[in-house]
Amino acid sequence: MDAQQVINKILADAQKEADQIIAAAKQQQADEQKKFDKGLAEFGKETQVIAQKRAQDEKDHILAAARMAEAKELLTEKRKVLDEMFVKSKEKLSALDEASYKELMAKLMAQASETGDEEVLIGANEKHIDAALVSQVNNKIGSGKLTLSNEKINATAGFVLRKGRVRTNVTVDVLIEQAREKLEVKLAKELFG
Repeated sequence: MDAQQVINKILADAQKEADQIIAAAKQQQADEQKKFDKGLAEFGKETQVIAQKRAQDEKDHILAAARMAEAKELLTEKRKVLDEMFVKSKEKLSALDEASYKELMAKLMAQASETGDEEVLIGANEKHIDAALVSQVNNKIGSGKLTLSNEKINATAGFVLRKGRVRTNVTVDVLIEQAREKLEVKLAKELFG
């Protein structure tokens, strides 16, 4: 073999080896590209899942806020209705005829009396609760010794029973406020319970 043939053989072998290296590099690049594409696809899927979850969380948050606002609005409306109802109730109590008012006050007095010997305090403008009504209640509760006090309280209707330092407030304002509190608790349970 002459020198030219040896050089050609070396060049051919070098070319063959270079082709193999280039082919291996291209294969490695293709494998890396596949791996990259697969990773990119998985990342895209994960990103989409995260985006969907975040969108759902945002939607849930918006819906919860809307439900809360609706519940608050409903509560506000119900409170307005309660306000009107209690104003009308107070007006109806004030508009009761004398006999009905006295009957109601006698019943409340008998129920509120714990010992039967309390003092009955009334408002300065109270016209219907008098010594005769207190006597009637005493007869109703049997061993009653209720007495009508000369001391007046700041109340438009109803009375306060007093025994020493203990007072039982049975004024119309307090009765209506107690009824209101009970109804508001019930409303709150319905709306938020």
